[in-house]
Amino acid sequence: MERLLRKAIPMRVKAGSRAAAAFANAARCYWLSVFPCARGELHHWRQRAGEIVDPALRRLAWEAQRSKRESIEGAVAFATFVPQASREIVIRAITAYQVAFDYIDTVSEQPGADPIANGCRLNQALLHALEPKGPRFDYYANHSCHEDTGYLQDLVDTCRTALEALPSYAAIADSVRRVTARIVAYQSLNHGDIHGSFDGFARWASAENKKSTDLHWWETGAAAGSPLPIFALIAAAARPSTKTRDAVAVEGAYFPWIASLSSLLDSLIDRGEDVADGQRSLIDYYASPAETADRLQTLASRAVCCTKALSDGKDHTLILAAMASFYHLSSHASATDTRPITQLILDTVVEDFAMPTALLLRARRAAGRVTDGIGALRGTLNGVVKQVAPGVPRAAIAGAIRDANSGIRANAVREGMALSIRANANVCDVSRFPALGEEASHATSETGDVGERASGPRA
Repeated sequence: MERLLRKAIPMRVKAGSRAAAAFANAARCYWLSVFPCARGELHHWRQRAGEIVDPALRRLAWEAQRSKRESIEGAVAFATFVPQASREIVIRAITAYQVAFDYIDTVSEQPGADPIANGCRLNQALLHALEPKGPRFDYYANHSCHEDTGYLQDLVDTCRTALEALPSYAAIADSVRRVTARIVAYQSLNHGDIHGSFDGFARWASAENKKSTDLHWWETGAAAGSPLPIFALIAAAARPSTKTRDAVAVEGAYFPWIASLSSLLDSLIDRGEDVADGQRSLIDYYASPAETADRLQTLASRAVCCTKALSDGKDHTLILAAMASFYHLSSHASATDTRPITQLILDTVVEDFAMPTALLLRARRAAGRVTDGIGALRGTLNGVVKQVAPGVPRAAIAGAIRDANSGIRANAVREGMALSIRANANVCDVSRFPALGEEASHATSETGDVGERASGPRA
């Protein structure tokens, strides 16, 4: 037994070091490359939404972007793992698709004469966005408002143009059509009919359910509504080596397992708001919190197995870890019967990535509230250093905190992330990584406020 332990402990340490290195590389790429570019894209779409003539649609467009900002930031994380030559294209495609998805969802929720027909018509934009060539379409034919000054069509066209530039889009085309057809059906039926009935949604989801998966119909329905498979497939299209079989494997991993887990976790943390607003929640179909926890853990376990089976499984495992951490750290997850469930999912999913992923998300959220109090960010940075890299010199810590205190939110975020990445690198082998603090400072001086400027000119 002692001999086995002597062998097992170094293996565990080595595995943990590899995980830390993989996380550090991914975090560095995201915060210094992906995030600034995505913020620039979002700034463009905020400006474009301001050009909408109809005041109601303009308000909804702005509200969708404001309330779903973190969803967009999470969606572009898939671009972290694509070749650099295609990274900006992938960010542009994913951002445009997610902005369109959130806008359509928000507009579809507004009262109307025929909610299902309206939702179906609006959501055709999600199908058209993934077809390199397609006709112009009146998405508002069943809606009371019509004049969006071409906003939704611009989102569709931007996504189309970006996808045409990806080397392996043809390999994923069939998979994205299947995934999007399910999204359109879900988005059209999930808001209920004119009488407030969800029977149509239940019938459709039951028909989509496969007995071999042992899923409840609402779990399959939840999987159909998630855009995560689309983002994973777009990222796959950026790799010249991607084949149709690779796309099918990614589709099979994300639908139903990862997609269902994502949608149901979202439903779980939003349940309090749904109850207050008189809205139904997919989580309410479970008989008890105990059943909810058991079923979500089952989905999480299957999701882990599916990601590990993919050829680039480590990348998808990081995405899964970030997703679980995101929901666990959400302020909405603080309810008595919610936090234990999200903790259970976190423990099931993240393994070696748990601590660094959670710490970075805490730092990001603290930095996002920097205008309400620099103290929150200061405390978070100190916590990151103490928990991840106790060996980082105090002078470096003080310098990072002074930079954060400058009051520039974007700069504070980037410096905080760079410090965390450097700390993770120090845990395993700091010589393998460049001086990330200097790189972050250089990148910030070049790009300025990453919330206001893109990393490059728009095509």
